[in-house]
Amino acid sequence: MAWIKAIVFLLVIFVMWLALLVIEFASLLIAASPALTGDKDFQRFVKSVLLAEDQLVNRFLGGYWKTTISSEIGAYAIAGSETALRMEIVVNWIFYVTVKQVNHCRASIESDDLHFTPPKVRAVALVGYISSIFTLNWIFA
Repeated sequence: MAWIKAIVFLLVIFVMWLALLVIEFASLLIAASPALTGDKDFQRFVKSVLLAEDQLVNRFLGGYWKTTISSEIGAYAIAGSETALRMEIVVNWIFYVTVKQVNHCRASIESDDLHFTPPKVRAVALVGYISSIFTLNWIFA
């Protein structure tokens, strides 16, 4: 059951990330093009944009605004959550394959991160986010 919950939650995170990237794709692509050539300033800029996107998705899911999804997964894995342990395997693998970082989730926990938002708050945040999407689609349709 923990694998099913982990896969569903990772899919929700992926869809939210994808939606944000599609919205900002053109500006991110223009900004990222110099980073592809090795310009360190633009690489730092792209990294900061992606970090902000990650924190925004975490906030939409009811987490603390400064905490990343990886940090949340790492904290819940340390606390013993079976679902977080499964998610941690997937996220750590993605970061190992892409940037050769080992144990990304636990390494991303910072001292000022807040974790363990009550489940009711997370549920209300997710419902609020989803309803806002439908409201905006209705308004601009």
